Amino acid sequence: MSRVEPARALSVDPYYYKVIYPRFALGALVIVATTVAVFGVLNEAWSSLWALLVVFVLFLWPYIRLKQISMGLFDCVTDGGDYLQVRIDTVECRLLLSDIEYVTAMFYSEPPRIRLVLKSPRQFGRVVAFIPARYTANPFDPTGLFQELRERVRVANNHTAA
Repeated sequence: MSRVEPARALSVDPYYYKVIYPRFALGALVIVATTVAVFGVLNEAWSSLWALLVVFVLFLWPYIRLKQISMGLFDCVTDGGDYLQVRIDTVECRLLLSDIEYVTAMFYSEPPRIRLVLKSPRQFGRVVAFIPARYTANPFDPTGLFQELRERVRVANNHTAA
């Protein structure tokens, strides 16, 4: 029997949130901090040290926060019917829908996420979080990916319990 590859991509690649924005934030931090430091030294102003501190706080806080948010995002989640194929960095795993305890959605965060909480931890932990490939701003939309996954997990869990 040949192996069937998962057919439908459920997630968007979080490359922008993991790589592009943090590099942009660090580049802006370096440019602004260098400018403040150079003008402070040229003008011999001690107030430039306070300005430098403010610059570090203003640019470093978004960098740190975005790294925290994007660190747990999975790179790829694909649908294989009764299972989901998930990948984060180099770790790839097949999750049966019956292995998922429940599904939650965070649509009003940036980036919007769907979280799958597993019944037992795997090598990447107990939570699979990803940016949905198609989402609506209305979490009560019955045609949304969140509702579909939640229903499929409920049916899979009821089927295995019976």
